[in-house]
Amino acid sequence: GSALSALVAGIIVFKSGSYQNIFLYSIIPYLLNLILILSYPKELNRISTQKNSNISTGIIPTFKSFTKTVKQVHILKIIHTSAIHTAYLRAVKDYIQPLLINVALLIPLMADIEAEKKSGLIIGVIYFFIYLITSVASRLSSKVDAKNKKKISYLTLLFGFISGILCGLFYINGLWIFSMIAFIGIYFIENIRKPILTGLIADNVPTETLTSVLSAQSSLRTIITAILALAFGIIADWAGIGVAFTTVTGFLLIFSIVITNYPKHKSVNA
Repeated sequence: GSALSALVAGIIVFKSGSYQNIFLYSIIPYLLNLILILSYPKELNRISTQKNSNISTGIIPTFKSFTKTVKQVHILKIIHTSAIHTAYLRAVKDYIQPLLINVALLIPLMADIEAEKKSGLIIGVIYFFIYLITSVASRLSSKVDAKNKKKISYLTLLFGFISGILCGLFYINGLWIFSMIAFIGIYFIENIRKPILTGLIADNVPTETLTSVLSAQSSLRTIITAILALAFGIIADWAGIGVAFTTVTGFLLIFSIVITNYPKHKSVNA
């Protein structure tokens, strides 16, 4: 869906010569999504419960179980590993657009076409292939998951950040195509990681607190995204996008190595 949307957006820009029309046409899929949601059966609005369930219900028991769970260092490590890479991608993904414009200008095709039209179409095509590649990554995650979830989650985190550092270094040196390939690597790794980390959390967190832990993970991801976006923006404004990629990603790489190798089998209060 994302791949097709990107391709259609590129065609719209090429035909109209303006980016504004994309926002008008995007209303159509939003309306279709709304109709789809309205078509869901009413049974999905109810929470199914079992009379003889041994799971404690209520705010207080759930909160106590949640705090007990997240005090475990290995759970916090999993939440951190899961949240930080997604937050990183969310914070930096929009900065890749100037890079894509440079790549579009390098392509000799359609030299007589207006620059905005040409860049719009080529960027749309590039995003189309990026999203196709990431869909392949999601399908490959089940095969990767068969190895070792904890080890794979850590290694993919490192590879994701290494790709970000390479993206920055290539950007600094004007190697636009190599920088773009490195950035696509971040997308690829993120889509391999998502299903694996979801399964890892489900395997290590009690059922009654799984929702709370996932909520905490989402909150942590949002906070990290905000912090990284601010830091990245300040550095990019001061020293350039390439330097921002290299420094911010380098810090995250070192930070993640330290956090992941923190002494095991200890509680937060230990």
